Amino acid sequence: MRSIPKFQILENVKAKSLAIILGLAALYISVFFLIQYLQSSAFVKQELQSFREEVVRLFNHENQIQVSFYQTRLKCHLASPGIMKAFEERDSKTLFEASKPKFDILRTQNPSVTRMQFYAPDGTSLLRVHEEGMSGDDIASLRPMVDYAVKNQSSVSGFEEGYFGLAYRIIEPVFNEQNRYIGSVEFGLQTRHFEDVIKALFPDIRVMMAVPQDRLKMSRGKESYEAYQGYYLLGKDPDLFKPFLSNGKERKSDALVEIENRKYLLINDLYLNDYENKPFIQLLLLKDMQKMDKVFYKEVSTSALIALFLLLMTWLAADFSLRYFVKNVTRLNKELAESHAKMDAVFRSTREGIAILNLNGRFISVNPAFTKLLGYSDFELLGMSFEHFTHTRASEQTNKLLKAVVEKQFIDNVEQLVVSKSGKKTLLQISFSLLPDERRILMVTRDITHIRAQQVELERYMNALDENVITSKTDLDGNITFASQAFCDVSGYSKEELMGQKHSIIRHPDTPMHVYEKMWETITSGHVWKGELKNLRKDGSAYWVFAAIGPEFNELGEIVGYTAIRHDITDKKRVEELSVTDELTGLYNRRYYNEIFERELNRRRRDRLPFLFVLMDIDHFKRYNDTYGHQAGDEALAKVADAINQCFQRTGDYLFRLGGEEFGAILNVDSEAGVEPVLARIHQCIASLELPHAGNPPYGVVTLSVGAYLETEYLKSRNETAIYLMADKALYEAKNEGRSRSVLKVNH
Repeated sequence: MRSIPKFQILENVKAKSLAIILGLAALYISVFFLIQYLQSSAFVKQELQSFREEVVRLFNHENQIQVSFYQTRLKCHLASPGIMKAFEERDSKTLFEASKPKFDILRTQNPSVTRMQFYAPDGTSLLRVHEEGMSGDDIASLRPMVDYAVKNQSSVSGFEEGYFGLAYRIIEPVFNEQNRYIGSVEFGLQTRHFEDVIKALFPDIRVMMAVPQDRLKMSRGKESYEAYQGYYLLGKDPDLFKPFLSNGKERKSDALVEIENRKYLLINDLYLNDYENKPFIQLLLLKDMQKMDKVFYKEVSTSALIALFLLLMTWLAADFSLRYFVKNVTRLNKELAESHAKMDAVFRSTREGIAILNLNGRFISVNPAFTKLLGYSDFELLGMSFEHFTHTRASEQTNKLLKAVVEKQFIDNVEQLVVSKSGKKTLLQISFSLLPDERRILMVTRDITHIRAQQVELERYMNALDENVITSKTDLDGNITFASQAFCDVSGYSKEELMGQKHSIIRHPDTPMHVYEKMWETITSGHVWKGELKNLRKDGSAYWVFAAIGPEFNELGEIVGYTAIRHDITDKKRVEELSVTDELTGLYNRRYYNEIFERELNRRRRDRLPFLFVLMDIDHFKRYNDTYGHQAGDEALAKVADAINQCFQRTGDYLFRLGGEEFGAILNVDSEAGVEPVLARIHQCIASLELPHAGNPPYGVVTLSVGAYLETEYLKSRNETAIYLMADKALYEAKNEGRSRSVLKVNH
């Protein structure tokens, strides 16, 4: 039997495929055309319904416009000088003279306005502006609408008959300044006004109004209307509408009717209501559908043309696609073979161990890297189970793993300890993938024995750092995101208490704010800040650290947080404090005074802050020692020092024992006005001690004489020596003036 060439098979496939595609395309296009036709029909119906709703809405809107318009005109008219008075006094002449010009203007603006009438409170006619001289007749007894308006003293509007035919009437009550009802005013519009409004808004419709004959009883104008089957017909084409009048019979509404070989939409169930909102005048509308039909047929014909065009384009596209398929299938087969060869080369040359297993876990194919990893040849491995090489050789565990691969189709980064042919144990990281045929499993392995050992060593190193290095990390807002165990140990807080907090939780009040401001300025600019900080433990005790704080950057060079590494220098600072502290009083000694004076003076001069230096001397202290002994004198010095120290605990305050019974202080003040309260506080603190001192008359207790100097101008010639002499001079004056007082010198 002769075989069919491959290209001939492809041609046959192409022909059959083209026929199927064309059949499906024809079916699709037919459905498309049907949907378009139905959508166009639905659109026409929707347009007809929208037209009817629009007519009703516009008619109601016109009613509201007319009522609002004449209410406003009446208010403006009654606000004219003398109108309200003439109405209240029933002065018809004055009312007519004032109202006639405005009524004429209204008629000029709208020729359908035919009536303007004033009624007395009892419903009698006070003035017919449209017909001067006719007044005094009892209109309320003849017209229910007027009777309703005067009895209820309220606004009313609607259609009603009168002597002169049908009209749309708007009746408004009028009240004087004392809110007393003095009558009503009526405006009347011809019914053709509403016919004209509808025609103006909808040029392609015809309108007629029909009034039941039993509703027109007293009108003298009804004879001008054509009577037909119990109706009076109002309009230009009564014969056109006669077949569609509804007189208790079955009526045809919202229907398409044909008149004179043209299609119209008929609406004959709309009514114009009277003042009680009851149907009064039947409104009949005929909308010309010629334009709508043109739109409908245009859309349908356009859809048909589109459908034919789509069918042609589908045939051309299908033919081209299939030709392209036939032309390139051979090339694709060739490329597939080449790709398979390349993949096989990658499979054999890659450094990752790769194996293909069946669903039972037995090897089907392995690459050289995998054979090298286990020490077996590929011939030895084929047919063997992966379970054989695992450290535990647990078949149940291996079966669960293979089952999970089949269910999930992919499992990544499984760690498995395997044993090679030589007995060497190797830790593998394995990824399993279910191949598309769902009958084989691809296994990719990587030796991570060395990496895992490095990770263990790194974890040991990190634990050592955590336990021994005081370190923390924060986000950009300063909230703590990491704290080492060493940080917790030195601060007394647990990691849970520190996380999310700011470092202000350990801030000591003795540390000036400008230190932190400088630190934030440095690290936010991308640099590392280094310095000593005094911190506060959870139990309230203080400790000192030397800190290095710097920013952390992401791969884009953006700051994403900050890291702080600290070294505990509390013992060092304690030694330093002992070297600058007076042993008896606990205040700073003369040595620290000499070290810090110029530094504080320069800082406050730079920051333009006042510099206050105070000298204090215990009055008649030699007599105290002579009277009570030197031991008591030392105790008194310690108590005085403690009292002064308790008075001044603010950041920037420094207290010194300069020698013997003399004390010095650099105190933080904001202005000259704040100095006197500070000096007064010194005497209050000493007075509160109430230490007896018989040798200090007339006070009888220990007191202090105080000399103070305030520097604000910062002349370069005023150094430590000059300032000390100025304060000493002030102290001398305080002694001479009787002791137990303060004298202040200011550099004005």
